[in-house]
Amino acid sequence: SALMKEASRLPDCASTVRCCLKALICLKYGRTDEARSILSSFKATDSRFVRHEDLDSVSDVDAFVLNKLDTCDWAKKFCFVFSGRPQLEFLPKEINRHFPICILYVNVFSINFQALYRCLCLHLHVANESQAKSWFKEILEQDEAQLQEILVMLQFCKDREMLVSLIHKHRKAIYEQKHTFDMALNSMLADQQLMGLSTTRSLEETVHRLQQRNEEVERFALSTIEGRSTLKKRSGAPGAGAPGAKALVLVLKPLVLKPLV
Repeated sequence: SALMKEASRLPDCASTVRCCLKALICLKYGRTDEARSILSSFKATDSRFVRHEDLDSVSDVDAFVLNKLDTCDWAKKFCFVFSGRPQLEFLPKEINRHFPICILYVNVFSINFQALYRCLCLHLHVANESQAKSWFKEILEQDEAQLQEILVMLQFCKDREMLVSLIHKHRKAIYEQKHTFDMALNSMLADQQLMGLSTTRSLEETVHRLQQRNEEVERFALSTIEGRSTLKKRSGAPGAGAPGAKALVLVLKPLVLKPLV
């Protein structure tokens, strides 16, 4: 078709975009098997991350990074202008509302085509369980995952431990968007085990933070007492011993250990 020919004209630097558009064209006209074939035959580029351990094992870091950029398509960004939000109504509603997504609370929309590719593979059962877990693990390893990647994982991940890790690690990105927050909340309301794991993780994180703050208070109190003791010794006054430091710790703890929100 004319649409398929136009999609095929996209260069290799947009190979993921080209694959996704071809698959979407097939789905639009009911050719599901052809869409599966396109997705399964596509050789996805490597992860967009350059790992530190990879850099440690190469002699020429600059050449390695440049080659990484030349052999993938995730380093390029594409901007498309539309009068309104494109509607992919031939996709299930729960996927259609993820792509594209509004950003910055204005009439600007974004599509992460790598996330869309993975979403289509999961929706059409092209990706096996091992591949899906590898994708989800990659999202968890990111310091700042992109919103559409989070949405795809919330939609398709069935591993409770991984979901809890996603919700807790990327809570800021999830809470900033009502749609994402609702997905995470509904997932927990529908799965009591997931909610229990999330509650346990929250308690563990709170205890860990309290312990860290407790250690900071003790270090501060001891260093303060030791400093005063040193000054008194230099001036010839009797120094304060360890019992005084411990007493100060006991006084400071209730003042510093405020409830965490």
